[in-house]
Formats: sequence, C-alpha cells, structure tokens
Amino acid sequence: MRTGKERRRRQAAPSTPRTVPSQVNLYVSVIYLILAYPVAADAVAAKQAGHNLRGISSTTSSLAFPTDGPSLDAIAAAASEGPPSAATATEVHAELPPAATTTVPLHSSDGTHHAYLYVGSPPQRQTLIVDTGSRLVAFPCHPCDNCGKHASTHYYDPDRSTTDVIPGCDECRFGGMSKCENDSCQFVQRYTEGSTLTAYEVTDVMWLGTDDVLESLENHMRLAVPFVFGCQTSEKGLFVNQYADGIMGMAMHQTSLITALHEAGAIPRDAFALCLDGSGGMFSLGGTGLRYDSRSSSGRSI
Repeated sequence: MRTGKERRRRQAAPSTPRTVPSQVNLYVSVIYLILAYPVAADAVAAKQAGHNLRGISSTTSSLAFPTDGPSLDAIAAAASEGPPSAATATEVHAELPPAATTTVPLHSSDGTHHAYLYVGSPPQRQTLIVDTGSRLVAFPCHPCDNCGKHASTHYYDPDRSTTDVIPGCDECRFGGMSKCENDSCQFVQRYTEGSTLTAYEVTDVMWLGTDDVLESLENHMRLAVPFVFGCQTSEKGLFVNQYADGIMGMAMHQTSLITALHEAGAIPRDAFALCLDGSGGMFSLGGTGLRYDSRSSSGRSI
C-alpha cells in the first residue's frame, strides 16, 4: 500500500506511460502468492506450538510450504487476479499459532520472575520462581526446620488441606529420582547454580492465579488440577535466602504443570508463553498472544 507521500509524488509525475519490466511483475506475483498461501497446518499443530513456546519469552514461527508448489504459469495467473482478498487474509491469520485462553500476571523481585500458585483445599498461596530450565514444582512444607523465610507468611501445610495425598512407594511419579523412605517417595534435586532441595512427593489440587485470593478463586479455580510436587523438608544454597517460596519448573516433561493442565482439559493445548519486563509480565496458558489487563484477570487477545 502506498503512503500518502508516495501517492502525492505519483500525482505530480508526468502522465507519460512507463513500461514496467517483466521481472518486476514476476516479483510482485511471487509476493502476492506467498501472502495468500496458507501456512501448513503441521507448522502450528498444538503439540509443536508447545515445543516452540516452552521455555522462552518470545518465539518466531517458521512458515512451512508444500514441496509440490505451483508452477510459474500458476504464479502468473494468481498475479493477474491482484492482491489477496480480505477473506484470504483471514484464512492466513487463522493458521497462525493459536492464542492462549487464560493469562495470569507475573511479578519481578530480586532478579527473577514469579507466579502465584494456589495449593490445597482451602487454598494456600505460594510464590514461585518461573524456571524454564527445570521441570519440578517444589516449595517448603510445614515443618521445614532447614528452610529459610520467604514471601509467604507460612509454609504449605499438608495437614490443613483436605485434598492432599502422599503417594505410596509403589506410586512414585518422579522415576529415577525418588526413593522409598519412611513409606514415602523422597528425592534430592540439585541445580547448576549450587542450590539443593530435599523433598517428598505430595499430590494436591493446584492452580495459577493472581495476588488477590478472591479473584483467583472466582476466575481461576477452573484451572485447578491434581498435581504432584515436591514437599520440601530442607533447602541449601541460594534457596535459603531467596524471596520466592519455591520453584516452578516449566521445561518440557510429562510431569510438568502445563502438561497436567492440558491433559485435564483445563487448557486447550500443551503450550504456554511468557512476556517479561522489568516489573513483571504475563504468563499465557494454552497458547500465545494474550495481554494481561491489570483491572481484570480474564485477559484479552492481541
């Protein structure tokens, strides 16, 4: 589309006809065809969208075209019909990576970004680091004599929840990590920066929300799913003095929270997107492209 400046320049030009080289017509034809050609469905399949988005704050999708593309005659024919119609443009847009259905806010402190996680019945809020380089969700549980003081006033207490379940030794979910001790699945997780946590497996309902408890109950409890996490009994290294209560690993794995939300039908796709800035950001669930409105937790598409 020409800008106003280009239109004015064209009106002032001499009216003598000018011959447009055939090569220009061919380039224009190719551009029109590419704009009109739908993106291959497999490039934006739900699972692949999850692979593209998992663990990054932004993503660039590749356009995949069939190998049996149109001939030069077909290109010329398409060019003769002019630019793609509005309907065609809508079809192309529909093939782009799908938008998320839910978004929750993130907040930043001490150089990391955090999400609010509600656990148990009644819910106990935990503030967790969003970590795309690990896969486990873990935070201190009462009692935890070897844990530091963090964002939440109280540690998560399994005895206060009516929905918590401690798996038996024949039901351990963290295969290769957990070992049977004291009739529970216990494990030690070490991180590359030197921190270590010791925990046992617990399953309880949990969901992501905002810093407002009532808002999270009203608008986000539909995301609640039973999920297995690490109930910490000890922590070492940076974990002891950090602001966050614990960590929420978002790496691709069958035990990730995003996968659990998808399998339970709480979100339509096994995918998420992060948008980060200095003060916080947003966490979109089930796809990409939601803007969080601080006045409402519903989110809206962009």
